Amino acid sequence: MNTQASFLTEIVCKYQHDPSTKTDYFWDDICGTYSITNNASRELNENIENKRKIANVLAQRKCRGFETPIKITLDRSGNEDDWVLETINNLVSQYPASPIEIFDEALVNLSYLIKHPSETITIPRNEAWQLYSYDFVSASYILRQSEELQYIKSFDTISSKDITIEAKGWEKLSELRRSLSKDKKTSFCSNVV
Repeated sequence: MNTQASFLTEIVCKYQHDPSTKTDYFWDDICGTYSITNNASRELNENIENKRKIANVLAQRKCRGFETPIKITLDRSGNEDDWVLETINNLVSQYPASPIEIFDEALVNLSYLIKHPSETITIPRNEAWQLYSYDFVSASYILRQSEELQYIKSFDTISSKDITIEAKGWEKLSELRRSLSKDKKTSFCSNVV
């Protein structure tokens, strides 16, 4: 197995190419295990915004412990051996619809990175994908807005952002979890009726 820059994050990771299926396989520390067909990679190279959104969605999944291997395709979904096939459109549709949703989802991701409320989270400069960002500048914006909402405090170091979740952030997380729990119960009740 070789190493190469990840198609989605450009972080060096394990890599393999299968010429018979024209598919690249990546074992990315941020996005998890994923593969991408040649057609899908061409499509995403023409639409960098969608490429970034998919990286954010997969980074969220990995951050939250959902580590099923994904195969990114243009037009096929379902299962193939141990891989879940997902189309570009399906993955992009899972990206938050508004800036407030981005701040909320980034906060939830941060909460998954710590074991105790007193801990400091360190995000290296090139690994801002969990923050729905694609570089240090966009991560700084998300963190600055989250600080203005009083959810977090962040500190710059030479190579990273150090972050703590503040009391209002924990309050917001409780609210988001209650809302999610309520939505699940409502959905379950609707399906039962």
